[in-house]
Amino acid sequence: MINIAEIIKRFPENFKYYNILTGICTVEILENDDIEIFPGNIILNKYGQHSSFEASECILFPKKDYRDWETYLIDSGYRINIFSRLAGLDISNRMFYYEGIGDCKIELNFEKHTIEVYTSTSPDCVDILNEFGFGYTFLKLSKYSSYLDWLNIPKELPLGTLVVASNNKTFWSIGTYEGNQCVTTTFLKIMDVLKRIRMKYIIFITGYIIAISAFIKYEIYSLYRWILQSLQKTRRICSSLL
Repeated sequence: MINIAEIIKRFPENFKYYNILTGICTVEILENDDIEIFPGNIILNKYGQHSSFEASECILFPKKDYRDWETYLIDSGYRINIFSRLAGLDISNRMFYYEGIGDCKIELNFEKHTIEVYTSTSPDCVDILNEFGFGYTFLKLSKYSSYLDWLNIPKELPLGTLVVASNNKTFWSIGTYEGNQCVTTTFLKIMDVLKRIRMKYIIFITGYIIAISAFIKYEIYSLYRWILQSLQKTRRICSSLL
């Protein structure tokens, strides 16, 4: 199934969609990527199925006469930034697929933000794609994957980025990003040591300001308050020792 909630996040907030129950509508992405339709206050899951009938088919589409989400995403210009999803990954030994060439290797040009395509047998670049993975066609993860499958590859942070990370949203640690969803963290416990752990929830911070996040808004604010409270508590402890 297609996670249309991830596609909707790329469209303007006032974008007009079409659903088979009420017709033309606007939507809002809720917690857990549920989708609320206006007017009607109808709740769908992230696949566009009615929340009360999740065995049903998708009932939400880009337009009344445009019901292929992948084609619309490509044609509309609201494309997936593939470059940013590959930037922190080790792709040196990974094969991709490009129509007309078949299985291929790629290299990222960080100066121009382009993707260079190579065959598995030649050192010469055969095509240069833009950051969305497009040349005369688009780059695929594999022969039988679709363009929308790139949505399953998380955007990667630059290696060494200062992050706050957790696996359970309860205990957070500050560390540095090592790529592939792994973080080197120092847990604030006596006799603990540096640990490189694959984390489920990762954001990066600049000073006290959270710059970007995969969290929904209230989680960002909650974590931000937690950081500030921890800093204030640390200051009070330090002051009492002086």
